[in-house]
Amino acid sequence: MAQPPLSQRIRDLERELGMRLFDRTRPRIQLTEAGALLLEHVRPVLAGVETAREAMRRLQPGEAGVLRVGVPPDTKPPVLRTLTESFSQRVPDVLIDLHELTTDEQLLRLREGELGPVAGSDHWLLDWVRIL
Repeated sequence: MAQPPLSQRIRDLERELGMRLFDRTRPRIQLTEAGALLLEHVRPVLAGVETAREAMRRLQPGEAGVLRVGVPPDTKPPVLRTLTESFSQRVPDVLIDLHELTTDEQLLRLREGELGPVAGSDHWLLDWVRIL
């Protein structure tokens, strides 16, 4: 009888690493010291994979992206900090790309599509542009 796929994969991993990951003495199976150490290293990797999957999922419906914003040269740092922190708290997956521009430069870049939501970002970002 063939081993179940999971058991076979574990055995393959044990062969690759050159050590047992489980103590298979009856009545129960336990992690060996090597298995516990591997698990300690693998948990953050698996959490990172899940975080990456979630980030990719948010990209699909346009919940993430980049917002290019023009700000006047005389904008005070506390004002910028307040705006960017408030925006980032509400929309953490959207990066703000700030450009110091005069009003004329801002209008030109808006007309040319160089400011505002970057291609691939969803239309809801336009509401945030109006708020800013």
